[in-house]
Amino acid sequence: MAIEYPVEALAVESLLRSESYHDVRVTTDLREIAPMYLRWPFHLLILDMHSKLMNGTTVMQNLTQPISSSELKVLALLNPGAEQERLAALAAGAIDTLSRPLNHESALPRIRNALATSPVGISSF
Repeated sequence: MAIEYPVEALAVESLLRSESYHDVRVTTDLREIAPMYLRWPFHLLILDMHSKLMNGTTVMQNLTQPISSSELKVLALLNPGAEQERLAALAAGAIDTLSRPLNHESALPRIRNALATSPVGISSF
């Protein structure tokens, strides 16, 4: 998971751990995503599209070079009302979007669905 704001990243991490997702990696620096992926290939990336350090679309473009879209699923985290960014994220390969503030009731099914379509399924997260 790559979310720029530490408090928000901690809240999402806590939510995932409370739902029994134990293999959760977190960074607040989107520049760390590619090295993290090389070290710990993950199946789902919750990606903040509005980082000051690096654009989320650029992160996705950098990651799609070495991997196929069937191996890594991206859920793009967007600011409210960011329709153009939502379309750009989907065009860049995100399979779905999440909106701030994160609604746990709608986010959890999206996370489960994304993992269910990964090659190794839900238990791998």
